[in-house]
Amino acid sequence: MALSNLTCLSQLYVFNEELLKNIRKVIEDADFNAKFTGFPEMLMRVIDAAFIACSQQDIELSRTIGAKIVSTSPWVNSEYTAGNIIQALLLAGATFKEEREWLQWLESQLTEVAYRLPAGDNTKAFLMYIQILKKVLNLKTGILSKAEAIASAAT
Repeated sequence: MALSNLTCLSQLYVFNEELLKNIRKVIEDADFNAKFTGFPEMLMRVIDAAFIACSQQDIELSRTIGAKIVSTSPWVNSEYTAGNIIQALLLAGATFKEEREWLQWLESQLTEVAYRLPAGDNTKAFLMYIQILKKVLNLKTGILSKAEAIASAAT
């Protein structure tokens, strides 16, 4: 609940470093592996934090969110999908101002997710999202190629 409130406030105020540090700590300490109890709530915290990262232009928070999302990707289930992973990473990535830095970060995050996802339907869904991203983003670089190749091999 507190992160939801902070998300709204982040649109109006500049947060000090201490508050941003505390938000990063909340995300770092979020426990997604506790038998999935409260899982959607934890995911919403991460997505709220992504909005905060964007509005506050806090790249360190974006990196923290990316690390949390990547580390939880092996546990995708009916409540936490490949689509949620992509959504959270794209939201967190919106903080990056330099396109090159964003592309490098996104490539590493998606590649790591592709390595960690369990084979089967989840990997197929992830591959579908990667292919959609290629079309939507119309990227001339091959940044999605590694993630796509890994996901294709796992399907």
